[in-house]
Amino acid sequence: MSTSRLLLALLGGLLLFAASAGACGPTAPGRENADRDHATPTEAPLPTAPGQENADRAALADRAALVALYNATGGPNWERNKNWLSDAPLRDWEGVSANAAGRVWDLSLSWNGLSGTIPPELGNLTNLEYLYLYNNELSGPIPPELGNLTNLTKLELTHNDLLGPIPPELGNLTKLTNLILAGNDLLGPIPPELGNLTKLKYLLLDGNELSGPIPPELGNLTKLTSLWLDGNELSGPIPPELGNLTKLTSLTLADNDLSGTIPAELGKLSLLELFSIAGNARLCGVDPELWAWLSDRGALLNRCSEPDALLLPSVMMRDDSNGMSLALPADLGSASGVTVAVSDRSVVAATVADSWLELSPRGVGSTLVEVASPSGGSPASAEVHVRAAVGTFGIDLFLKQPAPIGAEAVIVKAADWWSSVLDGNEWPDRAPGCPESDNRPFENEVKATADELLIGIRIENNDSVFRHARGFFDGCFLPDVAEGMPVLRPGGGWVVASPGAAETRDVYLHEIGHALGLVLWGPESGLMTPDRKHFTGPRAVEAYRAIQAWRNDSIDPAGVPLHDDGSHWALEVNDYMSIIARAFDWISLAALADGGYSVDMSKATLPPGMPVPAWSTG
Repeated sequence: MSTSRLLLALLGGLLLFAASAGACGPTAPGRENADRDHATPTEAPLPTAPGQENADRAALADRAALVALYNATGGPNWERNKNWLSDAPLRDWEGVSANAAGRVWDLSLSWNGLSGTIPPELGNLTNLEYLYLYNNELSGPIPPELGNLTNLTKLELTHNDLLGPIPPELGNLTKLTNLILAGNDLLGPIPPELGNLTKLKYLLLDGNELSGPIPPELGNLTKLTSLWLDGNELSGPIPPELGNLTKLTSLTLADNDLSGTIPAELGKLSLLELFSIAGNARLCGVDPELWAWLSDRGALLNRCSEPDALLLPSVMMRDDSNGMSLALPADLGSASGVTVAVSDRSVVAATVADSWLELSPRGVGSTLVEVASPSGGSPASAEVHVRAAVGTFGIDLFLKQPAPIGAEAVIVKAADWWSSVLDGNEWPDRAPGCPESDNRPFENEVKATADELLIGIRIENNDSVFRHARGFFDGCFLPDVAEGMPVLRPGGGWVVASPGAAETRDVYLHEIGHALGLVLWGPESGLMTPDRKHFTGPRAVEAYRAIQAWRNDSIDPAGVPLHDDGSHWALEVNDYMSIIARAFDWISLAALADGGYSVDMSKATLPPGMPVPAWSTG
């Protein structure tokens, strides 16, 4: 090869090498350093998958949030804490459900002995769908950071000791179907932001100390089936917007301080099975159609009156009564020139004397009596009902206001039944008061020369009193051993009933029975054993044994068994004067006959199918 050809060949090889090198493109980032370190391609770091770094960071945040919860709520003392704070995957921690990436979607630690405060770090569990921490001992506030859990569908913190306001940030949880915070010590208003939770089916905030009005924004929650707000301190009117919640099957507003009229819009809630408004003394209704709707759902309703109205007791006297006097408020009682207005003077005569409104029956009917001061202001008003006499045994009644509409009719039916049973008994008139007792139940409010019985009725909310009963009697019954007759001073006393008793005649039958002496005779009467465990009146014993024999039940030879308190029949007696009211009253009426009453036993209720003994009709 000639020298020139050799040079050309060498030049072509250099050009080919240069072209080949140019086709490889620019050096990859970091490649220069890798070449410098003589690294092979297989030793280069693998690229991170898109989003993997963020997922790892979120999983670590979930783990940190759970650690914070464990440390803040006494984790070592939990009832169940398997694998907590271990290196095990979060899905293996007790009560935790997590996906393959380590993100927590369910945290269920109810009934687990958690105590302390909910840490704000819990708001970092942004994949969480279910948070169940109910029935623990958690205290302190609900962290507003829980408003970051926008994937939550169920948040249940009920029955803890949580304190403070409901964070308005919970209104961000627009996927929620259950928000259950009942049974805590939560304070302040219901945030209107909860109206944003349009997927809610259950909103249970009962048993707290929430105050202020019910937000009308709750009317936006048209998928709600249960709204429980009872047992708080809510005030103001019921928003008519609640009538939009047409899927509601339960609405409880009882035991608050709600006021004003019941909105007619509630009548649209045709699916309601549970509805309660009891314990709101200033809540009332004026629409007769709404009254029927409420009655169908077992709700009780007070009458509407002016906010500063002076309500005197409602009087229910017989047309043969000696009358009754009601104490006037101090500003009216001391004023001169007061006027009395009676809407129907054919029913009652009314005058004012010495700070008392004196009422005398004129004819059967109902009327409104108002006493007004010449200086103006709200008058004091009383409803007066005069009913036809039943038999000779008179019972006059008065009912403290406010009271549910319709209560008077139920009470009168019970009283008139007793009048028919005791027809033929006529006792001398007596002055009011309990001269042999410190209990003077009427002297400051009502006074009368009672014909027979004078019964005052109060309808009250008192969970501690009415936990196991629906009423009680507080009066002045004393046995008169010398005469063999019961003595009533001043003819009964107070019958105190729960709101639910306003439509239950048996409650008033039972409590008026106590006013008559059932079963209050002491051992000195000769009708009861010294240990107060058995009633030994012969007619009652015979009635008891007849029923037991007819049923083939065992018979107590010592007499009619009494309850441990000595003032009721034992449960097995199955009479309406048992500690739990029953349907039968035959034994009780026989006991009254033992006590000296003239009793019409034909009015007694016998077990179905039992033959009537001859002695009971004599």
